[in-house]
Amino acid sequence: TWQNANCNNCHGQRDLFLSEADLLDYEKKANANLVVSDADLPKPRGKTQPLDIDTSKVNNSMVVDVAWLAENLEDSKVVILDVRDDSAYLSGHIPGAVRFDPSLPEGLRTPAQSAAPMMLEDDSVLAKTLGEQGLTVDSHIIAYSDAGQDAGFILAILDYAGANNLSLLNGGIAAWRKAGLELSTDMVEPQVETFQIQPRKELVVHNDYVKANLDNPAVTVVDVRILQQSLGALKHPLAKRPGRIPGSVLFPITGLYMDHSYLKSPEELLWVLKERNIRPEKTIVVSCNTGWWGAGAQYMLRYLGYQDVRLHDESWIGWQQ
Repeated sequence: TWQNANCNNCHGQRDLFLSEADLLDYEKKANANLVVSDADLPKPRGKTQPLDIDTSKVNNSMVVDVAWLAENLEDSKVVILDVRDDSAYLSGHIPGAVRFDPSLPEGLRTPAQSAAPMMLEDDSVLAKTLGEQGLTVDSHIIAYSDAGQDAGFILAILDYAGANNLSLLNGGIAAWRKAGLELSTDMVEPQVETFQIQPRKELVVHNDYVKANLDNPAVTVVDVRILQQSLGALKHPLAKRPGRIPGSVLFPITGLYMDHSYLKSPEELLWVLKERNIRPEKTIVVSCNTGWWGAGAQYMLRYLGYQDVRLHDESWIGWQQ
């Protein structure tokens, strides 16, 4: 794991250990074997093996923090998308944020009960939907949610559609609240714009491409579903059967997004991906059940500097029919 990639990722790291101060009274007995005193924490080591992790290709602008957003809230080119449900949005959102429901029944993906379920809509439909949200290809679009993969899904669609300036808010609404920043309960109605779609077709592949490259060593198919689904113990409601694409690498979406939209450091993410042989010099095809988590993973990999990351549009629902 990342914690033992380098000795000092464990040694001297107080947050990795429990003390009695961390526990409620009834928890102390149950956790007795795990509790150490501060004096017993392993000391940092003076000589450790340095980690050789190249972060030079990380696209830092694709992630912003709440301090940056607070300073740029009044920028006319900044458009903020709140990718949560109505009740969460109305209970408090970042001022000026537009509510964007990623599970729209139409406008982003084909209907669940169609012949080609849950696939990206035609470009003209996408352009209309995005324009109705007040978006243009030149807007600086910031998306946030309580689940980072939901915001990543929207940003990946915008990336495909040709938007030029996209950012995920690290920590989402949780980080905004933690910083004590202002919240609004006003419903923001977007001003309809013309979204001049410029689709990046190279970012999406279909079953024929995946089938043709199953044995290609230059192509890695990454299954980002939860492990129970990837291992065949569970299936999505729309799937006819459980299973996974032959030869796919298992890397659950939770390896890329932490709780409440917080992100691990690029160093940690790149190290873990390398350990799973998901390497930036290869063509990476991300697949899931319907393309939702796959798109969220695609956005993160592009943020980390992977040059050729493609979304398997049909994903498992379309693969196993």
